[in-house]
Amino acid sequence: MPNSDVEVRYRTRTLDDVITTLDAVDAQRIAAGSPVREFPVYMGRANYSGYFWSATMRDHVVYESLLEQSWLWLADFAPEITCIAAQPMYVRGPDGDRFRTRVPDFLCLTSSGSVRVVDVKPAPMLKKSEVTSSLAWMADLCSARGWEYDVWTGPDPVVLRNVRWIAAARSPQALEILDARSTVRSARGGATFADLESRLISTGCRSPRLEILGALWLGLLSADLRVPLAPDSWLEPASV
Repeated sequence: MPNSDVEVRYRTRTLDDVITTLDAVDAQRIAAGSPVREFPVYMGRANYSGYFWSATMRDHVVYESLLEQSWLWLADFAPEITCIAAQPMYVRGPDGDRFRTRVPDFLCLTSSGSVRVVDVKPAPMLKKSEVTSSLAWMADLCSARGWEYDVWTGPDPVVLRNVRWIAAARSPQALEILDARSTVRSARGGATFADLESRLISTGCRSPRLEILGALWLGLLSADLRVPLAPDSWLEPASV
């Protein structure tokens, strides 16, 4: 199926609709736009939608479900993701003898210049043929366009818990007052979390834990996030 046969509709920041084709659309313009749909709050709703404050975007990003919120926590922490757009576009086009319309959950720009489209689905949904056929159609379109495509079914709960704790230092106000590079110098040779806190306290640091979390958030310190962060967690300067 030629991508010139596939219609894309996205919304600008000023809420103007733009209709074009998949082969002609500019992902940068999509990423700079507004969600093509949002989710009202009402009694009895099936999903818990809301707005996630993203350090990457310095703005709020809409999510449809708590699973999407979990994805946003990890995407906000991922150093390669430079832009996150939620509900970024309507995609409409032929799939065999039928027409499909789909709104992917997210579109991301990365530091390598690639475009990544993401759909977030609970794993049980992937047992439904209608769901998998729709996702396969989207995957084929993205591949033909030269974009990456991911179907994400959920986080490692330990990693997510760690990232949410590290995110205590992600606000611009916190990062502006932290001296993350001094924290990294104190971590030369590696140290446990508790030992690094002690080293920072000995230098007169008033908020050693926040300093460590800030360095972790910025990717200047590394740790194994597959296990719970604890006083004996090993920290070391991240390799560049």
